[in-house]
Amino acid sequence: MKRIIVLALTLFTINGYAVDNIVTGKTITTPKGDVISFSAIGSKPVHIANSNTTKTIAYGEEKPILLNGNNIYYVKDDNDTVNNSRNWQQWIDAHIAAEKKLNNAIKKEKKQLPKGTYYYTMKNMVINAAGELVYYETDGIVRRRYTETTRQHPGKLMIPAKLEQNINEKLKATADKLTYNAMIVGGKATAYYNYYTLNFSVK
Repeated sequence: MKRIIVLALTLFTINGYAVDNIVTGKTITTPKGDVISFSAIGSKPVHIANSNTTKTIAYGEEKPILLNGNNIYYVKDDNDTVNNSRNWQQWIDAHIAAEKKLNNAIKKEKKQLPKGTYYYTMKNMVINAAGELVYYETDGIVRRRYTETTRQHPGKLMIPAKLEQNINEKLKATADKLTYNAMIVGGKATAYYNYYTLNFSVK
C-alpha cells in the first residue's frame, strides 16, 4: 500500500503545468530522431544591494513541451477525462513494473554497494503516443545517508567508481527500453510527461 501511495504522489507531480501559450526555448534531437522542444527559461533584472548595479538572472526550469511538433500532455486537475481510476491504475502498474526491471538489472551490484540510501531519478520523461519512453534526464545513481532525502539537497556520498559506472550503464540500458500505457486524450493517443525515482537502501 505504501508503494502505491508513493507512486500516486509521483504521478500527481505532473499536474498543473499547462503548455498553452508557453514560449519555446531550446530544441534537441534525440539519437532516435525525435525532436523535443522545451519551455524557455525566464529572466528578470535584479538590483544588487548597496550598489548601482543591476544584474539579469534566469529563473524557472526548462520543461519538455513539444514532441515532433505536437504538444506533450501534462495531466491537469480540472475535469480531466484521463484522470480516472482505470488510467491511474495503469500508470501505477507501469511504475511498479519499471521498478522491478530496474532493481533486477542491478541485483548483483546492489550486494556490493556500501551502506546508504540510493536514488536513481529520471526527470523530464517524455512518453510518446505509443507508450515508448523517448527521452529522460538523470544524474545517475546517487548515494545519501539514511536520514537524508533528495529534497534536502545534501551532499552525495562516495560510490566506488567502477561499481557506480556499471550500475549507471545497466540502469540506463534498462530504462531506455521501458514502455508505458498510451495516454488517451479526447479519444486520441498522445505524448505525455512523467517523472520517476527508483530508491532503495543498503544496510
